Amino acid sequence: MLRRLLCPAIVAVALLQQATHAESIPTIRYDIVAETYAEGFEIPWALEFLPDGRLLVTERQGTIRIVSPDGSVSEPIDGVPPVRARGQGGLMDIVLHPDFANNQLVYLSYSEPGVGDGDDTIGYTVIDRARLTGLALTDLERVYEVDAEFYSRRGHHFGSRIVFDADGFLYFTIGDRGQRPLAQSVETPNGKVHRLHDDGRIPADNPFAEQPGAITSIWSYG
Repeated sequence: MLRRLLCPAIVAVALLQQATHAESIPTIRYDIVAETYAEGFEIPWALEFLPDGRLLVTERQGTIRIVSPDGSVSEPIDGVPPVRARGQGGLMDIVLHPDFANNQLVYLSYSEPGVGDGDDTIGYTVIDRARLTGLALTDLERVYEVDAEFYSRRGHHFGSRIVFDADGFLYFTIGDRGQRPLAQSVETPNGKVHRLHDDGRIPADNPFAEQPGAITSIWSYG
């Protein structure tokens, strides 16, 4: 199942960013009551609930905080890799491995800085995984990256959401990086949904796994 539970995430993002008092929001099926749960974030991008009820929150500039059930917010945790927080880029999604209870693995998508300085730094979307140990990420390892030729100075359309399906395959999105025609070519990773094993290996049944010149991680495009 590729769908993540959206309603709690949508409500929680609203709480983190805007709500200052209880407010009733009517919808087709339910009346949702929103109230302040936690605050003080700087451009929160994604959130993921831990099994114990705490909440992981990424901030686009490159920090992760943990929100306790009582709404208290931690200092930024240690071990987060450097990100290229420029334009729409930065630290993006965070999800738990399906077997997190046993392996403590979390997955991150972010725009990685390449060569250059300041605004001249190039970047592209990568996927890493690490173990959440207390208030730190440890054993960081790369799951997905592209060849250096695809890095650019453009500051928009990095993606990137991550989701696991019921069979344990890892799916993630990469934006067109501001170059829309590239989304139509299977020879570039831009503007695609990608599919991997949880350790970054390419599944043998990916649709372009054996096509010469194609990016073999592509699951869908267009």
